[in-house]
Amino acid sequence: MWHPHWAPWKNIGFSQFRSSQCHVGSNRQVKGCVPKKAPWALGTILDSKLLSFKWQEAVSDIFFASTQSDPSTTRKESFTTMSEVKVNQLDKLSQFFFCKRRFTDPIATNGALLEGFMFAIGWRKCSTKNEQFGLYGSLGKIENKKDEWQNQGANISLVGFILGQSLRYVADNLFEKILNCYKSLGVPSFDQFNYEADIPAIQGAFEFPSTLTFTMNGFKNAPHFDKDALLYALGWWFPGDKRTGQIQRDASKWCTGGKLIFPNEHLWIDLFECHGLIQVVWASSTFVHYTDPAQDNESTTLVGMSTQCSRRLAKTIC
Repeated sequence: MWHPHWAPWKNIGFSQFRSSQCHVGSNRQVKGCVPKKAPWALGTILDSKLLSFKWQEAVSDIFFASTQSDPSTTRKESFTTMSEVKVNQLDKLSQFFFCKRRFTDPIATNGALLEGFMFAIGWRKCSTKNEQFGLYGSLGKIENKKDEWQNQGANISLVGFILGQSLRYVADNLFEKILNCYKSLGVPSFDQFNYEADIPAIQGAFEFPSTLTFTMNGFKNAPHFDKDALLYALGWWFPGDKRTGQIQRDASKWCTGGKLIFPNEHLWIDLFECHGLIQVVWASSTFVHYTDPAQDNESTTLVGMSTQCSRRLAKTIC
């Protein structure tokens, strides 16, 4: 079996950073740092000597920061250790994504997509003549299930709140910068169903994404970088129950395999047996990346999510 300890690649979930001089996206190599470049957002400074990538499972303060000589050392915490409040929040978020599939069609024009399904929620530039921008969705599907679609509006603000908390938790050193970028662009939040130019589009501290994409069913894409107006993206991965739409807590039914890979940097994040919630912030518009698929089974699929703000949308609004 191929193991990162035997290969020139490094699993960034197990990398250690010993200097506060190791900057995000820097070409400068600092002694003690594994990569020459860092395509992810570094988390909170833990102390004066350790600046660590934040790899989170089950919304707990777990840091995979082993030594370079033993990169395979791991610690994991399952959903069973989470508080009921957090589990219920994740259940609602997972069900929100599964439910949204009923009101939109899978994205078929994404050139990087190779396998699986990708869906989008929020705002996009229109491709129809004389139309500028609007919301993702299938009018036919919405008309057929209008009541159900309207009921989803009650949960969308909670989703924005959870994602905002996630961004602040994973990359608090970038939170204000990303939020201010959204505000300066004037793009509407994904949980707004109307747009008015004279009303600030992003008002609350936890209303930052204008668009969300989510993936499932063995999603795989080709190496690419995002054509976004913002440098950084927030990504999530968690196991979802195909039948209920909730998070999959049964360990015997978890997916296997799956990686988020940065080929030019010879780095990856291992999504193997996602025991909880994996959250990552990385410079998606700068560094080439792609996803290797997880092996879904009859009951479980690995659900992925990322925040986006397309350049075309931002230019249209500005």
